[in-house]
Amino acid sequence: MDQANPMDWTWALVEKEGKEERLYALEDEQGRRVPAFRKLDDAQAVTPQLAKQPGREYEIQAMRLEILWDAAQKAGAGLWFLDGQGLITGQMDR
Repeated sequence: MDQANPMDWTWALVEKEGKEERLYALEDEQGRRVPAFRKLDDAQAVTPQLAKQPGREYEIQAMRLEILWDAAQKAGAGLWFLDGQGLITGQMDR
């Protein structure tokens, strides 16, 4: 796990389709990653720039890093920590 405290608050984007909710994840040839933010302001600055699917709702949610990491792993993803510019400042891999 990243050097952060597992009990630290972290922000992530949740994608809602009907009654189903899941962590928003980006996927490329290297795998799936959930964008995560250490500051709410950073999440609010970057999430409007992320590609989204029509007909789905998106919401920034706060969760403990430990819970976010567990949810990302269950979804087969790692974490990318992004700053307010969308630059990767750290990562946690499966």
